[in-house]
Amino acid sequence: MYRKSVGLKWKPSDNGGRSDVVVHPSQLRKLVINKLSSNRPVLLVGRNPPQLMAERLGVNDSRLRMIWLSAVDHPNAVSPRDLYKLEFHIARDVSTRKSDVILDGIEYLILESGLVPTLKFLAKVNDITLLNGSRLHLVLGDALGEREVALLRRTLGVF
Repeated sequence: MYRKSVGLKWKPSDNGGRSDVVVHPSQLRKLVINKLSSNRPVLLVGRNPPQLMAERLGVNDSRLRMIWLSAVDHPNAVSPRDLYKLEFHIARDVSTRKSDVILDGIEYLILESGLVPTLKFLAKVNDITLLNGSRLHLVLGDALGEREVALLRRTLGVF
């Protein structure tokens, strides 16, 4: 017997100032624009090619860098199975530009790499961003179940 996925419950919470760590996909454009308008560099990791993502966001700013989660051979693409490469790119960008990281495609990483490796990856990236004075934001829709969302929140210290 299959259980119905309850999805992500969106509710405001007091997370010690970290209420925007997990954002809904409809808030992605607003988040990117807010970061850039506050003169903060942004590294956006997502499922769409950089050109398409820039068009969808309506943003043309040199402070916005994008990494495409894809197995195709492209200069800005990183395979979702190569979490160590993605971690390297994020660590390099955060340490040199002090950029905030927005991860859009967590479901894809979980699908390709598995839940446990993705959680370990997110824990490392969260630590890297915190140590460099940056912030990590996850874009999550309703595709994940309550258990997975709870594990993600716990991993990032957002309750």
